[in-house]
Amino acid sequence: MGMFVCSAVGCSDEVPGEGNELTVVVEYETELEGGVYEVGVALEGSPGLERLVSEARGEADAMVGNEGGWAAVRIGFGDMESIDCESGRTVYVAGEG
Repeated sequence: MGMFVCSAVGCSDEVPGEGNELTVVVEYETELEGGVYEVGVALEGSPGLERLVSEARGEADAMVGNEGGWAAVRIGFGDMESIDCESGRTVYVAGEG
C-alpha cells in the first residue's frame, strides 16, 4: 500500500512505495550569494517536522537580517536539489522576494 502525497490543499495522489518523510530546505538569495541547503528530514505531521521548520525560519530571518535579500523555507518529498517553488510547499518567506 502506498502513501498519499499531501500539499497545502490536502492529499491527492497515491505514490506507491514512497515514505512520508519530508525534507526541509532554505532557499536564499542575498546580496552576497544564492543557493539552497537542507535543514533536515522528518516525518510528515511530526513534532520533529515542526521543530525543523521553526529552526529553518530562524535561520532564514537571521540570514536576511545579516545579508539582505530573501530566504524561503520549503518542504517537500525528495532531496534538497529537487525541492523548489514548484515541487515543494513554501511555508515561510523572509525579506524581499
